[in-house]
Amino acid sequence: MKRVQDEFGNPRDWCSYFPDRVFKVNLSRCCYEHDMRYQDKTKSRWTADLELFNDVKHKGALITAGFMWVGVRLVGWMFYNG
Repeated sequence: MKRVQDEFGNPRDWCSYFPDRVFKVNLSRCCYEHDMRYQDKTKSRWTADLELFNDVKHKGALITAGFMWVGVRLVGWMFYNG
């Protein structure tokens, strides 16, 4: 899967403070969707973080999903626009 691009067509690092790829698992789309959920004021931060966890878990990266969950729960409040 190609990296998700920004509005100008440039590849972007969507997984802030975390690698976009862990081993051969590309997490860019999961991180992009999580960022969009943080900007969507109709979803709670809890829901956005839970959906990130599930997205990463469904890619077969359960341990990575756990690390990401802890990270977004600890510092995500700084980025959430809800």
